[in-house]
This record gives sequence, structure tokens and C-alpha cells, in this order.
Amino acid sequence: MAAASSPPIVLVGARLVSSRGTTLEPVALRLCDGVFTHLGEAALAAGGERRDVAGAFALPGLIDAHVHLPALGACRRELDLSAMRSEDESAARVAVAVATLRPGEWLRGFGWDHTAWPDARYPSRRSLDKASPAHPVALTRVDGHALWVNGRALAEADLSAASPEVAGGAIRRDGANAPSGVLVDNAMQAVLDRVPRPAAATLRADLVYALRRLRDVGLCGVHEMGTTPELLTALGDLARADELPLRVSCYLYGTAEELDPCLREPRRSTGLVRVVGVKLLLDGALGSHGAALERPYDDRPTERGLLLFEPQELEARVRHVVDQGFGLALHAIGDRACRLALDAIAAVKAVAPTLRHRIEHAQLIAPADVERCRALGVAVSMQPLHAILDAPFVPTRLGVGRAAAAYDWRLFAAAGVTLALGSDAPVAGEDPWRGIEAAVNGRAAHALDLGQAIDGYTGAPARAIGDEHAGALAPGQHADLTLVDRDPWAIPSVELAAVRTVVTAVAGRLDR
Repeated sequence: MAAASSPPIVLVGARLVSSRGTTLEPVALRLCDGVFTHLGEAALAAGGERRDVAGAFALPGLIDAHVHLPALGACRRELDLSAMRSEDESAARVAVAVATLRPGEWLRGFGWDHTAWPDARYPSRRSLDKASPAHPVALTRVDGHALWVNGRALAEADLSAASPEVAGGAIRRDGANAPSGVLVDNAMQAVLDRVPRPAAATLRADLVYALRRLRDVGLCGVHEMGTTPELLTALGDLARADELPLRVSCYLYGTAEELDPCLREPRRSTGLVRVVGVKLLLDGALGSHGAALERPYDDRPTERGLLLFEPQELEARVRHVVDQGFGLALHAIGDRACRLALDAIAAVKAVAPTLRHRIEHAQLIAPADVERCRALGVAVSMQPLHAILDAPFVPTRLGVGRAAAAYDWRLFAAAGVTLALGSDAPVAGEDPWRGIEAAVNGRAAHALDLGQAIDGYTGAPARAIGDEHAGALAPGQHADLTLVDRDPWAIPSVELAAVRTVVTAVAGRLDR
């Protein structure tokens, strides 16, 4: 979708929604050549094709600050286990699915969550071996940080009782020291390297599906948080073909060798696709005992989680990224990982003071490190729905005291830290109004007010990537807006998740 040379359109009758608790009287907005040119009477005077949107409420184009496009797109063709309530029920679904495969074909699936099962134990390869003796099976946990596999998949990856542990990963083992069927974080790669990659046409179809889902819920932009060189090429192809329905701000992800050509590429944008930084994973997730904690897990007193980089490697990667002029997005869920992320950013801050850096998730962080975020100018990207999804197991993992302090969005907002909100789709649902409602109501002790939550999906994501032309309805800004069917300030907060999109505009093009 190109931003240039779009004809002028004047939207008439929309009421502007602010993040400060006010909704203005109906006003006109003029969109031309991809930007807002005039508001109010000046818009009417400047002229253009009039579109009546009376009864709708206008916000700056909503932005999800953390999504995974390929994974969201793959949901259309992989086995969805998110509704399964036991290991046996999941294995039964696998047995049905493999019956449709060609000999030797891999089965991929996603969404299993052992913490929602009766005994909350990790699943075993044995149930998958019964369900699929002839096909390798690789099923991604809901958080993306653990893989449940069968014996065929382990054999393909040459993993056995003799396999050593993997730095930054865990091979869960049975009583005979053999792999039990669950691989965590870096240990997953041995199997994932054996899974055939989707063909270019399949990846393109996945992206088209994912982008349409996101636009349909009213999003005008997303931050793509795992952009491989292959994915960047596919997004560029869609942009050049004028087939992107929203803005995609990319954080590159891959090995140093894979990313080096991208880091040295002088052109960092193609149409609505823009490369803004590099994503590095510092730890895993709480649900799979991979988040790096200062103190051990309450339910595993000998474990403090996983650090996915050796210190020297992390230092070298961070310095190389910054030297090439890119910002950092550091995945850090546990308090130990958050501290190391801030240490890494502080060490390179003087090298390029104007670069924008951020921490992803920050679900458990020391209060002193919140102040360090503010002092270093580090944005924090959080996902309100994670707190809802994780609530059943977090007290078990962290104990009551640490659990009560976790997912504290208000702590960052009160400190003046840029707080960009999102979904982590497909980990959680992509509807931004579900995220806004969760931010306002999901954690009573840490709740945001509605204005902060709206800013988290509009202005804050723009500030997090240094986009001065997004996040507001004003002349000179990107002509991105989301029109919704009700005034969010005029309804009970419990009804926020029911807000629906009427019209979106991206770069001045309307989509009903």
C-alpha cells in the first residue's frame, strides 16, 4: 500500500477521542497523500471527496507493539491445541491430524498449556508416540518457549539420553535420563532445524492472512518482533505489490551471521515496511520455567530459569547492533533478565545516545530497575492479556509475594516510562480492545486508567520506535486512524472489549 498520491478525502461527522477523558464535538478530518492535512472548518474549506462517518468515534490508528506475523499466519494451517484440557485430549487430536498426512510428513501444532491441565505436569513423548508412531510431531507451547515432541522428532534431531544439555535451554528428561518430550528455549532449535520451512508462496499466504486479521480488528500498525531475513523479503514483496493493509515496523531476529547483511543494508524502509531495530531473547517464559529470576522458582527451588546468551556473546551482539545504528528490543521476562537487559543498554548508551531501545514483557522487575528504564530512556513493551492468561500458574511459580508484584503496568506509567502495549499475537488474541480492557481491569492493584491504556495502543508505540508522524490526529501526521462504534469514555470499563471497529484508514486509504 503506497502512501503517495492518494486523493483527498474529507471525513465528516466523527467525534475525536482523546486519551485525556474528553470526546470532542463532531469534526471534519482531511486526508491527502498519506497524511492528515486539515481538521475542522479548514478541512471542509480545503475540500475533497466527502465521506459521512457520523456516529463513529475517531482515534489515532491503533498500533499493536508486539506481534509475530508468521506464527499468527501459520495458525490457519497448524493444529490448534489451545482449547485442549489434558494431555490425553491433545494426543487424541494429534492422532486425528496425522491420519491426513503424507508418509513421513511433519505435524506442527501450537497452543498447548500444561498449566491448564488437571495435574499441571509437563506432557510426555509417550502419549505422542502412541498417537503418531510414524510422523514426527512438534507442538509449540502457548508462550512459544517450549516444544512438545515425539520420539520420531527426537530421532530426527539426534537427541537421546547421551545428548548434553544446551546452553540457554533445557531438555526435560525422564527417570532414565532420556528426553521426556519437552524441550525448552534454546533446546528447541535442534528439532526446529529439522522441520521443513514453508515455501515462499506459503509464507506469503500466511502473511496475507495474518495482516488481514490484524486490520479487521482495527489495527493500523504493528511491531513485528521476530523478522528474519526471509520474512523481511516477503514483507518487502507485499509492500512493492501494494498489498500491505497496515504499517509493519520490524525488529530483525536471527543469528549474527544471518542478520549481518540486513544490518549493513542502507535502505531501511519499503513502503509501509520499516526496519527499526534488532530483537534479542535474554530469557524464556514463566510458564515453562525459563524466565530468568533473581531467586529460585517456588515450585522448582533448584532452578532460576534460563539466560539464553553467554555474557560475552550478549555484549558483542549488543555492541554490533548499536554500531550499525539499530535500536535494541530485549526480551526479558524475569527480574534477573530485566537487570541484565538494562546493564547491556547502559553499556552502549553513550555510543549512540539517540537510538531507541526497549524491553519486551518485563513481567517481573525490581522497582529500582523501573527507575533505570526512565533514566536510560528505555521503553517497555507489555501485553496486558498475559496477566490474565498467566494468572492460574504465576502464584505457583513465584509465590504470593512476587506474584502480587508482577505485571505492574502502572509502576512504569507512574515513573514516566514509555509503556507500549500489545498482544504478542498469536500468544494472546489480537483484538486491541481486549488488551485495553485488560489493562484497565485485569490487575486491580496495577491497573492503568483508560487514557494510559489508549496511549499504550496509539502514542506510546510510536514513541517507542521514534516515529514522530504517528500516534496523533493532527496535520502532518500519517493519515492513520481507527473509527469505532462507541465512545470508550462513555461506557463502563467492563464493556471496553465490546468496542468494534467501523472504519480504518492507513496512509489515507479507507477500509470498511
